[in-house]
Parts: sequence; structure tokens; C-alpha cells
Amino acid sequence: MTTEEKLHHFNSIILESTEAECNEAFEEYKKSMDKYFEEHKAESIEKHKLAESVEADRIKRKASRDYTTEQLHIRRKINHKQEELKNKLLAEVETLLEEFFTTEDYKKLLIKQIQDAVKVARGEEIRIFLDIKDESIKAELEAVCKKELTVDGRSFYGGIKAEIPKKNILIDNSFESKLDNWMDTYQVGPSVV
Repeated sequence: MTTEEKLHHFNSIILESTEAECNEAFEEYKKSMDKYFEEHKAESIEKHKLAESVEADRIKRKASRDYTTEQLHIRRKINHKQEELKNKLLAEVETLLEEFFTTEDYKKLLIKQIQDAVKVARGEEIRIFLDIKDESIKAELEAVCKKELTVDGRSFYGGIKAEIPKKNILIDNSFESKLDNWMDTYQVGPSVV
């Protein structure tokens, strides 16, 4: 083999060896890049899931806050409407009562309440009070019931009140107390009467 052939042979061996080393280095680099890519991909997916979870929680909290705010707004509207209806109802009741106070049925009711209070007293001393607005019919009621009546200095919106001191009994058949009891029973609110 000539020197040139030897040189050519040596050159081709070196080239093959260098090419093999380059291929091996390239494969190692490719593997490390693939590994880095997979790690980066997994990390990005994890970051995305975390960001998605944080955003979902934020949206849930906002929706919950909005729901609560809307619920309070609806409750306020309902309470306002209830108050409006209560006031309308009480105004209607007042009007009907004012009309009722001018009827014979009201006088009959007062007579019955007075007689019932006298029965409860069973001969004991009894003081019967009329509403201040019933002062005009006091004499008529006293004549029918044969009992002395006292006009109370304040209005209790019709009906009677009586007290039996010896028995320590207070009888309250006033419309004021009946309205208050009704409002307490149905949680309507304070009396406007």
C-alpha cells in the first residue's frame, strides 16, 4: 500500500470514527433534549392545571358572592313588599274599623263585652273602661248594662278594658290588643294604630 493509499485509508477510518462519535453525541443530545422537552411539557401542564384550578375557585367565589348579593336584594324587595302590603292591610283594617265603630253591631259588641266582664267579676268590684272615642255612647251603654263606665284618657282603638282589683284580673278586649296579637301571630310588625 502506498503512502497515499495509507493516508486515504487512515483518513476514511478517522472520518468513520468521527462520524460515529458525532452520531453518538447527536443521539445523546437528542435524548437529553427529548427528556428536557417532556419535563418542560409536564411542568407546563401542571402550571396550567394549577392556574385553571385557581381561576375556577375565583369564579366560584365570585358567583357565590353574586348569588348572596342577589339573594339579599331579593329579600329586601320581598321585605319592602311585605311592609307595603302590611301597611295597606292595616289602613284597610283601620277604615273598616272606623266604619264598624258607627254601627249598632259595635254597640252590641260593647254591651256583650261589658256583660261578659261582669260575669267574670261574679259580684266583685269591677272597673270597666271605654275608649275615649266611645265617650258619646257612654250614657247609652250605662243605661243598657246598668254599670258605671269610665272613659279611659287614651285611645285603645275600641272595645273595652276592665279590671277586677280583688281578683287581680285585667280584661283586655280592646281592638288595639287584638291587632297586636294578630301581628305577633303572623309576624306582621309593629302596630300603626
